[in-house]
Amino acid sequence: MAEKRNPVNVVKQIRKATARKFSAEEKIRVVLEGLRGEVPITELCRKEGLNYEVEPYGSPAKTSELVADADVPMDEFWTDSKGVGDGVARAAIYAGKPVVAAEAFTAKPSSPDAK
Repeated sequence: MAEKRNPVNVVKQIRKATARKFSAEEKIRVVLEGLRGEVPITELCRKEGLNYEVEPYGSPAKTSELVADADVPMDEFWTDSKGVGDGVARAAIYAGKPVVAAEAFTAKPSSPDAK
C-alpha cells in the first residue's frame, strides 16, 4: 500500500519546486521599473508573476481602494495593543478577498515583549 503523505507538505513542496527565482539583476530591474511609476505597481507585480501584498494604511490612498487592488491585503497587530483594528478586514470582506495576511506580535524596542 502506498504511503499517505500530508497534503499540506505536498503543497509546500510543489510551491517550493515551482517558485520563480529572481536573480539580483532581475530584482533590481523590477524595483527600478516600479520606481519609475510608468506602470501601476499592481500591474507590474502581476506581469512579473508576483502577488501584490499591501498593508493599506498610512498613505493618502483609501484603505478600501488599496485592499481592492491587492492580491493579498495585510494587517498587523502589536504586542502592546488592546486588539486588532478591523478596517482592513472589513475592506477585504467588502472587496470579496477571502484572505487577509497579518504581521503578528510586532513589538516596539521599548516593549517588555521585545526582549
